[in-house]
Amino acid sequence: MLRGAAKLRAGRGAEAWILRAALLPTGARRRWVARPLRPEACDRPRAPTTAETAALTETVPMFVAANRFRVIPAETERFEAAWLNRESHIREVPGFVTFHLLRGPAAEDHVLYSSFTLWRSRADFEAWTRSEAFRRAHAGAGEAKPMTLGPPQFEGFDVLQTIEAQAVTT
Repeated sequence: MLRGAAKLRAGRGAEAWILRAALLPTGARRRWVARPLRPEACDRPRAPTTAETAALTETVPMFVAANRFRVIPAETERFEAAWLNRESHIREVPGFVTFHLLRGPAAEDHVLYSSFTLWRSRADFEAWTRSEAFRRAHAGAGEAKPMTLGPPQFEGFDVLQTIEAQAVTT
């Protein structure tokens, strides 16, 4: 377990100093480092340390499931409408985090699309692929006039690192 602390110390004149303890394992001796307190530092939350980010990644082993579709250019409107107007119950599936439908570059014979789904874990994704919700979501796939050049290409990824934007206060 890691911990950290900070103390404010009055300096000479109008200056203020902050003393920060380095993040150390519990029970380790603290080492204080004096740094001038910048006024703008008070307005922003601090960024997570590498150790904190690593700890988060260790406790949240997320999984990305992506499908690449090579859509026939004349079928892009129908392809997008099929996705955007479909009934989806994925929000109810355990382990589901977020979904994105992405439109990529156009080539001579196709427009690239990708479905990008973030799962809490690979096990959650695999459980979904065996569920009734998965069967309902994919019922009728491929029955209509083809919109793509071949089947989608699945790509699965274990998340190794996550970097998020710092929260900005106004």
